[in-house]
Amino acid sequence: MLSEARSKIGVVRKGVIYLDNAGAGPLPEDTINAVKNFVEEWFSNGEPWIRGLENVINSKKLFAQLIGSDVEEIAATPGLTYGLNIVLTSLRIKRDSNIVVTDINFPTSVYTAHAMKRSGLISEVRIARLYDKHEDIEDHIEKLIDDKTSIVLIDHVSWITGYKIDLRRISEKAREKGSYLIVDGFHAAGVLPINVRDLNVDIYLAGTYKWLMSLHGGGFIYVRKDLLKELEIRYSGWFGVRDSPINRLKIFGEEMFKEPFNLENIDLPDDASKLEWGTHPLIVFTGVEASLKYLIDYKAPESYVYHTKRLVEMIRTGLEEMRCEIVTPENSESSIIVFKTKDPYKVARELEKNNIIVSARPGVIRISPHFYNTEEEVETTLKILKRIDPCE
Repeated sequence: MLSEARSKIGVVRKGVIYLDNAGAGPLPEDTINAVKNFVEEWFSNGEPWIRGLENVINSKKLFAQLIGSDVEEIAATPGLTYGLNIVLTSLRIKRDSNIVVTDINFPTSVYTAHAMKRSGLISEVRIARLYDKHEDIEDHIEKLIDDKTSIVLIDHVSWITGYKIDLRRISEKAREKGSYLIVDGFHAAGVLPINVRDLNVDIYLAGTYKWLMSLHGGGFIYVRKDLLKELEIRYSGWFGVRDSPINRLKIFGEEMFKEPFNLENIDLPDDASKLEWGTHPLIVFTGVEASLKYLIDYKAPESYVYHTKRLVEMIRTGLEEMRCEIVTPENSESSIIVFKTKDPYKVARELEKNNIIVSARPGVIRISPHFYNTEEEVETTLKILKRIDPCE
């Protein structure tokens, strides 16, 4: 099964060892073909509108399957940042409240929190300082959550350290204080086994172009079912109403425009589609559907426990033998491992000369294997790293 999955990835077929899945995942052949067919049909016969809407519907079903939710709890968006800000406009937040973030969050969520403070929507942004922390990490977050905390906004897996936060533990504290727990799952969904119900989160977001191995311009929002009815929809669009094109497709089929739209009022749906504002990037979700099928068919998240995790452990052991300073805490279970080096871009360029792709980030190298990578690829990478000696 692994060799078959690998045969569908062009960069792998070229002999490249691709270990930058946290930067952007490679596109499977099925995804390329789906997008190509969509564009060719558009070129030859006009926009395949109905097919595009069906791709969005199917993508939401597949993502729900991937994270253990119901499809009614999933909204499709043009990206994670868009999804986050759509959600934030719909929550009841007191102006004298605070938002808790961390310094290992991806910058998007921290900047959003600062923007909310600047505009007077909240009174304080609290940043848990977690970088270079290797013990009691969740303690530092919990200490900042109090009765004035409206939102705890954290990454499931950090982009810059690879640490996976114990969401169940943070959710207990957030519930105790009446706070929403919003999670950026960009570096978890697609590679780690996830069940959002078990994690007890309120809102979980993901983008499509990293571990979901698809195109830029797509994303998903999960909203816990009993929270959906509490949302205060302040902005909307023709895809966010009960009489949306997608719902018309389900009722009328291809004759979706046989009835006029009622412009006298707004009737919101009960499900998460109330968070979908405008027309979806249909080409993107054509690719997203194919990518999600690929990940599910080849059991990408399930293979973490017996395969991908082993690759990360091999990398850690090799870096320890080179006496590298590893940023990623040892008790973390993600698919990212980060180590410090004096000149990250020089190290990354040397690896690239040997057909090995990793990420250079501020003061560090980030290595991020996915389910399709192999032990042989990791062994080769460590051999080249040892020759480069990045931790001298």
